[in-house]
Amino acid sequence: MYDKRIVCDFDDTLSFAENRDFKNAKPNTNLIQELNRLYDSGWTIDIFTARGHLSCKDRKEAEDTYRNDIEEWLSNNNVYYSSLSFNKPLAVLYIDDKAIRQDEIHRLKELN
Repeated sequence: MYDKRIVCDFDDTLSFAENRDFKNAKPNTNLIQELNRLYDSGWTIDIFTARGHLSCKDRKEAEDTYRNDIEEWLSNNNVYYSSLSFNKPLAVLYIDDKAIRQDEIHRLKELN
């Protein structure tokens, strides 16, 4: 039995920033609504970010630099979540048998 857990990326998934203007990033409202619905029905929503891999010397510095801004953005955009992690590795591509792309969020409606 799997936990009712969803792992979601932050940048370019939950939020869309132009020219690295993270504070004014546009929310992915459809995804946020679906994740909030699942959170309210007992799912764990873990948000992961790779932000800071290029601008910081290590993950601790990335977390120290960006955590408050991301948490503020999440609050301002009414995103319900269980945890925020900076331990997502930077990669060109992620391959996972349980993955969906942000344009497939309609598949979240199947979860309850």
